[in-house]
Amino acid sequence: MSILSEIEELRGVSFGSFEGMNSHLMWNKSGTAVNQPQFNSDYPDWQKISVLEGLKTLDAFNAAETENYSDVKKRIHRLLEIFTTSPSNDILAVSHGLFLSCFLFFLSKEQIKVDVIPNASLTKIVYDGINFNIEYIGKHL
Repeated sequence: MSILSEIEELRGVSFGSFEGMNSHLMWNKSGTAVNQPQFNSDYPDWQKISVLEGLKTLDAFNAAETENYSDVKKRIHRLLEIFTTSPSNDILAVSHGLFLSCFLFFLSKEQIKVDVIPNASLTKIVYDGINFNIEYIGKHL
C-alpha cells in the first residue's frame, strides 16, 4: 500500500525576505555578511551552506523562517526520525537541491561537499537499520 505524505521537513532551505531576489545578488550579500565579498550564485552548494548565516544575519524582516545551516540541521534530525520510524521499507523523498546538499553534508559528517545536484536527478540513500549510506548523488536514469 502506498501512502503519500507532504512533510514540512523536506521543504527547500528558506531564504526569508531574500526569497525571489536575484540569486547572484542574494548570494553576494550573504557572502559579504560573512567576510566573503566575492561570493556569488556560481559557487558550489557546499560553499553556499557556509554562508547561509549571512542571509539570516541580514534578513531585514528578521523573518523566523530564514535559515542558516544550524536551522536546517534541526529539520534534518526530525526528518531522520521520520525515516527511521516509518513502517515502510521504501521511501521516495522529493526536495530542493540545496536542502539535499545540506542533508548529504550532514549525513557524511560534513565530508561530502556537493557542487550542485542537478534538477530532476536521483540521489539514493539506504538505511540499514543503523546507518544511512549514500549510494549515489545526482544520477539521471
